[in-house]
Amino acid sequence: MPTTCYNPRKPMNRQIREAVETTWESGEHWNIDIRWEGKRAVTQKRPVAPWIRNGKLAEEMDGIDGIGTKASVYSLNPSSVASAAKDAFAMVCDDLIEQGFRMYKLQDHIMVENDEEKKGRQVVLNLIRGLADVAKEHGVLITGGETAVLNTHSGFEMGITGTGVRLYPAPSGLTQTSTLLGLISSGPHSNGYTWIRNFYRYRLEQNDAKLIEELTIPTTIYMKEIEELLRKGGSRVHGLVHVTGGGWSKLTELRPNIFDIEVDGVFAENPIFRRIYNEAKLSDDPIPPLTMYERFNCGIGFVVAVDPGFAGEASEILRVHKPVDLHAKITPKSGEGTKIKIIDQNFDPRALLIL
Repeated sequence: MPTTCYNPRKPMNRQIREAVETTWESGEHWNIDIRWEGKRAVTQKRPVAPWIRNGKLAEEMDGIDGIGTKASVYSLNPSSVASAAKDAFAMVCDDLIEQGFRMYKLQDHIMVENDEEKKGRQVVLNLIRGLADVAKEHGVLITGGETAVLNTHSGFEMGITGTGVRLYPAPSGLTQTSTLLGLISSGPHSNGYTWIRNFYRYRLEQNDAKLIEELTIPTTIYMKEIEELLRKGGSRVHGLVHVTGGGWSKLTELRPNIFDIEVDGVFAENPIFRRIYNEAKLSDDPIPPLTMYERFNCGIGFVVAVDPGFAGEASEILRVHKPVDLHAKITPKSGEGTKIKIIDQNFDPRALLIL
């Protein structure tokens, strides 16, 4: 078998540039001028909002993340590969908006095993075009990227580095009277896939189409609605948490870190979590209910803490994500570290789990 080699002439460059350029119309919205200079994009911010506020330069924040081993599942269904870009986009933009930073530009990082026309090359083009589509939809510029061809790698991997500008103050801080609302997830999003791939190895090797389709549903993007929440809620928004790796233990990131939090482990609208639990329970690798909440989002992909007087309006703003009241009880910390107490309603009803 001939060795797969990297083509230094980079035959995909023209198509990649064409896709990237479609996002540049957002530059007018952001008061950014952008152009090619040689093989790289040059950007220049105009000295107006949002870059100058009250005579000061705006704060910016960078975020970087990827889709991890979920890419291996996407590789089993080439027609779904473009959706992987939405996963990478969501992982970064929804992390940045937690502190009031709105992502306005990004750069991609893609690794493929070869750049043959009908294999790696098509994967790259599908990813870039998918990323351009979601970036345009959310008014984000693609300003560059890198594609690495690694013939020691199988399938592909994708991540992005995004930059956000502070458009809103950080949430004002959790109080003992805060209302916590959970926003519905589309599934596991991009977390827990190392375990998922191992547990469902046989079915994935057999190309179980229904399972693969379910496991490649892209991550929900909450940024637009969270931005509206921050714009209308102001100091009535007490905290924001993107529920990703670590599952519900992410609630420990709510500030100030002086409280213990008890919440209802609400019934997951998506049946995949109950099915994972029940199927694992019958196997040699069962998952305790506590581990389910530590490993997966269990149906809640984002949590917002708001003033109780703002909860009704917040639910209306977030209605597309079917907000659920988590019936939070927030009390002063009882010891070292924040404790997250979950009254389980998914796997072991009414059991008290402590993260």
